[in-house]
Amino acid sequence: MQLTLNLPEIARERPVLDLARFDLIVICSSAGKDSMALLAYVARLIRQQGFAGRVVVLHNDLGITRSGEPVEWPGVQALAREHAATYGFEFVVRSRALGGLWDELLGQRRRWMSHHARWCTSDQKEGPSMTWITRAVGEFWSTLGVPADRPVEVLYCLGLRGEESASRAAQPIAQINERRSSGRRIITRWLPIRDFSVAEVWNEIKEAGLRPHAGYDWGLSRLSCALCVLASLEDLMLAAALRPALAADYRWAEIELGMRFTERLSMGEILSGLAAARLEEARAPHAAAARTTLCALVREHLATTPAARGEGLTASGRKRRPWTPQQLDARAAARTAEIIDAGRRAVVRAARVDVSQAVRAPLVDGGRAEQTAPGVGTTPQRNGQAGERKADPGSGEAGDPAPMDRPGPDGVGPERADPPSGHRGRPQVRRGRDGRVSILCPYGHLITSVSRGEWAGSITEAHVGDPSYTVTCYGATIGRAE
Repeated sequence: MQLTLNLPEIARERPVLDLARFDLIVICSSAGKDSMALLAYVARLIRQQGFAGRVVVLHNDLGITRSGEPVEWPGVQALAREHAATYGFEFVVRSRALGGLWDELLGQRRRWMSHHARWCTSDQKEGPSMTWITRAVGEFWSTLGVPADRPVEVLYCLGLRGEESASRAAQPIAQINERRSSGRRIITRWLPIRDFSVAEVWNEIKEAGLRPHAGYDWGLSRLSCALCVLASLEDLMLAAALRPALAADYRWAEIELGMRFTERLSMGEILSGLAAARLEEARAPHAAAARTTLCALVREHLATTPAARGEGLTASGRKRRPWTPQQLDARAAARTAEIIDAGRRAVVRAARVDVSQAVRAPLVDGGRAEQTAPGVGTTPQRNGQAGERKADPGSGEAGDPAPMDRPGPDGVGPERADPPSGHRGRPQVRRGRDGRVSILCPYGHLITSVSRGEWAGSITEAHVGDPSYTVTCYGATIGRAE
């Protein structure tokens, strides 16, 4: 049973907790954007309220694969440690005693995680965190040197946001976790940024001056496990392109388990899609054969789905009809095109990335507001400075836009002369007929493009809408017209 707390609230229904009632504050951090905003928000409240108790930033290490590849993105643990050190908070790393995610997947569960079976979170994150809290509670009274006369009050902070899913949006912002509490401890589960938008998340990070992971510059929309079953097609294709050894391990696991990575997308399809995309980009003679191979994989799976077999009812309550061979072929071809298109974008982006450079500069530099937004016109940092992505009109990305004649977001139309120092200024946005949203420099060169589905609520949308942000490129050729 979960006991919801009655708390005073401020704008957007965000509870203001009296931190003085807690003995221990635990802030969970994956080093992703939501964890960063969570840390900055809670740290500000700690400073404002003068909380003097123990504060711990807790990071969960998810382990490595059979070939030694980290399950998480490189650099996340060091970055989470850096974020904690920014505020002088204690930093703790925990891992599951019975093995990491890979060990549990292959040795115990023998099934992939899914939206309805997120044992990766319960076993690899919450479980080890609670084990550490149990030990910390045991140390609490002995450290004070006085007898225990009440339960230890623990505030357990998580960076879950309602925009991520309907189930998260429905969770109370603050509640006592009765299942994890006992006579020795009371654990309050707190989601202080549940109602934050993506823009508010990045504004919180910007104001705090924290350094984000460079994965957001590479094109990732989320920073979780490198290959997460809940990730989007775009993120999975890019992750596999950036970390081929990890993708190969996951493909091996898929074969070993005899089970698809997700119902909608297998690792075999991901790797085949990347291979076909590379061949098509190179205009190789075997490109058509690679597309045909992928289409056969997709068709084989689609044929086994309930919809293809005519099982169940339609939204209007009528019995479904099985797909005809022509319908099956058409759907397989459309899905194949979707995978290869995402693969092509992943290949282009991956070619610009140095995965070893895992951290970018803070969003605020020396108090100046004029910065390049992550994911818009930047590459991972080098030698401590954020790099600048050169426009690549010949990248082959579908729907590369022509320069816009209408004024940009700041009301100033793009000029046509190329300045010798590069093109720096407010970005332009163009929505193409191909279903993609493209970001241009002030002179009409392509900086990046994303699908409309990835655009809505993304960091790119948030920062392009910020008047203080700029993009820079050194392209000398106007983007191609559609």
